[in-house]
Amino acid sequence: MDEIYKILELIKQNNFYQEYTTFFLNSSLFIRNIDIQELEKKYVCKISINNITYLCDNIGVVDISGIRYIDFDDDMWTMMNKGL
Repeated sequence: MDEIYKILELIKQNNFYQEYTTFFLNSSLFIRNIDIQELEKKYVCKISINNITYLCDNIGVVDISGIRYIDFDDDMWTMMNKGL
């Protein structure tokens, strides 16, 4: 989990992400027990997760209309649902 917090701190340092930017984790992490609301308050953002697998192997970020969106993504699940 420390890796997630390091990436979130790195994201926080940048003032603006005009394009969707991805940060890859070293391995998949189970994130069901992470307090998403607490993270949204701390990092002033909207966070989305895969609430089916609760796995995360990369974190994406983009700023749109003054709101920072952070996506805890399970790449395997995403690719399977795209038919790849």
